[in-house]
Amino acid sequence: MSPRLKAIVPALLVVAAAAPAARASGRSTHERLPFQQDFDRCTLLAEDRGLSALLGRMRLELLVAKEGNVYAAFVHSEGGIDDRKFERCLTDRALLWVLPAVSVDYERPYALAFTPGGDAIDFSAEQYQAGLNPHTAGRASAFMPDINDPAPSAPLDEKVAQDTVSIAEWATEAERATALTTIHRYDDAIKAARKALIDNATDPMALRSLSQALAESGGDLAEARSVAERLLAVYPEAEASHEALLRVCLVSGDDECAFAQYRAAHEAKDLLPRSRLLSELTEATRAAADRLRAQMGLQAAKDPCGSEKDLEAQTLCVVKRCLDEGSTLYAKELAEQDRTPYQAEPWRVKEVSKDRLLFTRPIGAPSSGGSAGSGASESATRHDALWVVRVGDLLEMMPSNAEARQITLRHNRCGSRTLGSR
Repeated sequence: MSPRLKAIVPALLVVAAAAPAARASGRSTHERLPFQQDFDRCTLLAEDRGLSALLGRMRLELLVAKEGNVYAAFVHSEGGIDDRKFERCLTDRALLWVLPAVSVDYERPYALAFTPGGDAIDFSAEQYQAGLNPHTAGRASAFMPDINDPAPSAPLDEKVAQDTVSIAEWATEAERATALTTIHRYDDAIKAARKALIDNATDPMALRSLSQALAESGGDLAEARSVAERLLAVYPEAEASHEALLRVCLVSGDDECAFAQYRAAHEAKDLLPRSRLLSELTEATRAAADRLRAQMGLQAAKDPCGSEKDLEAQTLCVVKRCLDEGSTLYAKELAEQDRTPYQAEPWRVKEVSKDRLLFTRPIGAPSSGGSAGSGASESATRHDALWVVRVGDLLEMMPSNAEARQITLRHNRCGSRTLGSR
């Protein structure tokens, strides 16, 4: 080895050692937007195969890592073009693109239009002998969309997507799982997600993909929900966590959960990159909200307490429904036990603070007609039951003495409940 080469080799080794991990994994670290040459290359290859008159539209779907790398791409839908080799050429080229980095992974559509170019002149014998016009369509041109103007939502052509998907060799198992879930290859997606979770039990993409694939494939909904809730516990502020649980709740018919998670996803700080994906769930969530509203309206219509004139009257109505019969029964039990004619008397209500009311169900023996007598005699014939009721979105009845505790434990017809008008 020459002295000059000996001096160069150590320097090269230092440079290689300092190369970023992203480059080692195959991910580019530099922004690289779609070029016209990407599409020209594919149209030229198509022309070499005899596909010269390309005319139509197609929509690519790009799956983008938070660093901006396109880790998977497929043809989402097409119109007028159905050449799989040409489409695979486009999705393979898409893996070279690096879009601006954002805080989360996301998906974005990329709609293309193809049309034949200017006139070409064909003086071949076949053209002349057939009496055809020598002016023929030229090479196809691709019309690129504005990178900042994504296409609106559209139905997925599942077969086309599965036939044309390209996944980068450097994609992680979690990214593979996400891509396979997106094109509805659920069995493969579940396997990839489980494999990713072996290496990292809190990988957000793997948890999200496993939950979604289980739910949408008709798999174990209990596991799907458990996985989504695990994701939400680890990443409670992320839009994708709420979106994952939302998808499970929609499939399982849990309308209350779906409405709550849709609202939470909309309030997430990282909503913007994934807003299109969330918007695709709007109609299903609106239907869930309509069902929930109708159910609540039906319950309110059946609930006589909801029609009471004010909050105190509503509260008394609920308390009486829960405890009136039980306190009457308790008074009878005491009467049999003590051989004393105890009776439950009309309820009394007293406000003790802004959101607390004291409810008393007097229980005692009828007066003998004489004086009230001593305090000891009076207390011996009284078993008034006392509850402090906290009024809020939930009405909570808290027993405040032994009598109230006995009635609540043994004869309460209901637990905490929501007031019908709130």
